[in-house]
Amino acid sequence: MAQSSQDSSVTKDGMTAAQAVDRIEAAAPPRPHDRRLHARGAVYDAHFVPSGQVSRWTTAACLTAESEAVVRFSNGSGRYDADDRARGVRGMAVKFLDADKGVMDLVAATFRVFPSHNPEGFIDLVEALGKAGTEGGLADRAKGKLAAAEGR
Repeated sequence: MAQSSQDSSVTKDGMTAAQAVDRIEAAAPPRPHDRRLHARGAVYDAHFVPSGQVSRWTTAACLTAESEAVVRFSNGSGRYDADDRARGVRGMAVKFLDADKGVMDLVAATFRVFPSHNPEGFIDLVEALGKAGTEGGLADRAKGKLAAAEGR
């Protein structure tokens, strides 16, 4: 079955979500039970209590009513043994759990500037970083360019 041009799971260049995941896994093979990216992290159960200050900007039930939640903080690397002391992207994901209103995910990352204008460019970057783990290699040059883009 052909994908519709309106299908948001297919990029403008025709890459599907499954193809993107396959390319990420080929660039940085995860262990069988690891995530493709943000492999290292810690998960916490939480109870969200809104302050009421955000209600002027949203009516999203997960942000305006109390709910149970699961929060995950992560190192952006695809390596489970990544050093948390090293510079790099960090992530936070909150899964709001509400039996009546459903589940909503809120995700954030520490990038000041996203390294690509489209999904294909991001996958290209992941592949390039996966190929060049040597000191002074492409990975170090890419990290330097990201740091420069972030104003460091």
